[in-house]
Amino acid sequence: MSEATENIKAFGQPIVVTRTAPGAYGDDGEWHPSVDPPVVTTTKASIQPSSPKERELLPAAVQTEEIMKVFATFALRTDDEESSTVADTFAFKGRQYKIIAANRYEMGTPLDHTKAFAALIKESA
Repeated sequence: MSEATENIKAFGQPIVVTRTAPGAYGDDGEWHPSVDPPVVTTTKASIQPSSPKERELLPAAVQTEEIMKVFATFALRTDDEESSTVADTFAFKGRQYKIIAANRYEMGTPLDHTKAFAALIKESA
């Protein structure tokens, strides 16, 4: 088995991932969020602090944020303007995180996994 899969099995814990359906532009030319309710899925993940080296590889705008590294058996997704995809979010230790980068490794069951980075969602003032 892959190191990531072993890591998820050994250290993973259940997390609840919220996936929001993409919105669309209406006939009025305005953007409208989806009216579909979010899909909530429980999956197993290993969540670890990211290293300074890993943060350097992320966009400069998020390098100073609290970033967690996530290994999951579930295919996590990021924002994608082209496909109108909305990034997945999840709760960890009472705080909400948003997936900002994700790579899916598909090698055949049971080795498939996602390595992702998630930023803390700051509460609005």
